[in-house]
Amino acid sequence: SGREKIGVGMKFQYNTGNLRFMNYMTYDQVKELNSPYGSFSEYTYSNPYFSPYDENGQVAKVMRGIEGIGSPLTEPNPLYNSTLGTKDEGRYKNFVNNFSVEWKIINGLNLKGQFSVSDKGFESDLFLPSEHTQFNDAEVKGSYTKNIRNEFSYDANVVLSFFRTFDKHAVNVGGVYNVRQTKTDGFQTVAYNYPNAGMDHIGMGMQYAEGDRPIGDYELSRLVGFAANVNYSYDNRYLWDGSVRSDASSIFGADKRWGTFGSVGVGWNIHNEKWVKDNTSLFQMLKLRASWGITGGTNFYPFQAMTIYSFNDPLIKGVSYGSRLGALIKGFGNTDLKWQRTEKRNIGVDFELFNRRLTGYFNAYSDISKDVLIDVNLAPSVGFTSYKENLGEVKNSGVEVNLKGTVISNPEKRIRWDLFVNAVYNKNELLKMNDALLAYNDVQDKNTMESGNRKPIIRYQEGLSINTIWANESLGIDPNTGSEIFLNLDNEKVTAWSVKNYKPLGCTDPKVRGNFGTVLYYKNFSLNAYFAYSWGGQIYNQTLVDKVENAQLNYNVDKRAYYDAWMKEGDNVQFKSIGAWNKPTQATSRFVQKLNEFDFSALSIGYDFYRFGFVEKCGLERLQLQFNMNDIGKISSVQIERGTSYPFARYCSFTLNVNF
Repeated sequence: SGREKIGVGMKFQYNTGNLRFMNYMTYDQVKELNSPYGSFSEYTYSNPYFSPYDENGQVAKVMRGIEGIGSPLTEPNPLYNSTLGTKDEGRYKNFVNNFSVEWKIINGLNLKGQFSVSDKGFESDLFLPSEHTQFNDAEVKGSYTKNIRNEFSYDANVVLSFFRTFDKHAVNVGGVYNVRQTKTDGFQTVAYNYPNAGMDHIGMGMQYAEGDRPIGDYELSRLVGFAANVNYSYDNRYLWDGSVRSDASSIFGADKRWGTFGSVGVGWNIHNEKWVKDNTSLFQMLKLRASWGITGGTNFYPFQAMTIYSFNDPLIKGVSYGSRLGALIKGFGNTDLKWQRTEKRNIGVDFELFNRRLTGYFNAYSDISKDVLIDVNLAPSVGFTSYKENLGEVKNSGVEVNLKGTVISNPEKRIRWDLFVNAVYNKNELLKMNDALLAYNDVQDKNTMESGNRKPIIRYQEGLSINTIWANESLGIDPNTGSEIFLNLDNEKVTAWSVKNYKPLGCTDPKVRGNFGTVLYYKNFSLNAYFAYSWGGQIYNQTLVDKVENAQLNYNVDKRAYYDAWMKEGDNVQFKSIGAWNKPTQATSRFVQKLNEFDFSALSIGYDFYRFGFVEKCGLERLQLQFNMNDIGKISSVQIERGTSYPFARYCSFTLNVNF
């Protein structure tokens, strides 16, 4: 597979009198060439006793197994498809243009207008010839899937700002008017029956599948808003700011489109106090600050506030009435949907110590999200399984610490070495539930019983994190019988798994997460290393469940399904018998594992030739070589499988920057 990218950018700036014009344009074009070998997981999933080659050493269309080992005895060969004339490619184009004009009306009074436009286009082609293994038992042979999607958006705003200082006072006032629109249009069509692999154009298809037709969607959303902010400082010691914003979005119901939000903040520059300046040079900067505000969110599908209809739905036949085209309600809208609101409170300290060799900040915060948007389940008789509703109240609170220190700083020897570290502790808690959320839990339990869901479900309970892992508490595998022993809600031993015995047995929220790294400059060399860590969370290892206890044994499975599973009386093992595949393992605490991770995230090494004489002789201002690499290594308390759907790869790049 491969990606070919071409990009170009151009910046223009022109000043005349009190006017400044700026325009920045970028255009990117990417061609995606996907592998003809299909998904890598198909190969890892295949039974190792099956050979992809025939008796002559040629790639076979069907792999054949050994009599008595595995079932069935034949399996489609994904390797065969790579010998055909398949086509799996895509093209992506993105044009962005930002234009602005700024007018300095008088000293301190500015008017700025900005207009940006974005035009994105995506097109993909997937051609599978008639000989493809997907059509081994199908009536139609060969398919061509065509996808086209375009998105056009614009964003315009006008900003009026005023700044003035007098005596010890400084005032900054601003106002903003903003309008935005996004339009998305896309469709997909699939044609079937292609005579041979050489006819790889969608127009060569002989037919659509029965009842099939082109499908597509069209979305249009608009937003208009106003904002204002005021900043005031006295003697650069006492600071105050306030802001308010009011937006209307078309994705809400007609009566709920407007949302108004605001914030206030105060600060104290202690380092500018006379009693600090006169008594110590310890602090170059020490600032206390506090803020309170409300923000709004629109994180849902644009038409979920409206009841929408589908005409000639391909999944339902006979919707026409006589010669008229019929319509079906496709989505049950909620005109009362409103902006999700988050109340944010923050106090913090910013500091610079020891001639700025140690800098950092400390934050303590508490965010309460109100009118949280979730799916509310409905009775089947209504005709819809769920609809969107503003329910619940969620709190996120915690502390954040960020430090940066200069270990070595010697300008004469041209060496500087900095270290930095960041740590965040966050607690998530569901504060309020209503009847709809309680009903949601009941419906989840019912669906689990009916479908035999093998994964932990989402459940809500006041006082717990919304990321809590719910499962049955397990005491392990009984060495005598090979059955799993559970502990029910009454702390009694039982052998049957039940939705009635769900318990909160873990949480995916880590206790601490953050990053740290180093920056080193030595003469012409530079080195940047970035690490990330997460400690104290849990994960439900679904991969381990599916690869071992819930594995289909006629395919390739994890060896622990054979060597670490119960086989005879007295076996003290972690996993159930491989013969229990017809009784799949459901959410159990045996697979809730502690997750502690350490990532070597990024590395950058550079060399600057600016002190070399040949740079100036070549008419260059600067010549710099850079090497970058990401996702270098990971250490984890849980063995996580990566690279089975698509081979895992690390990204490396060499960059040469030349300034003329």
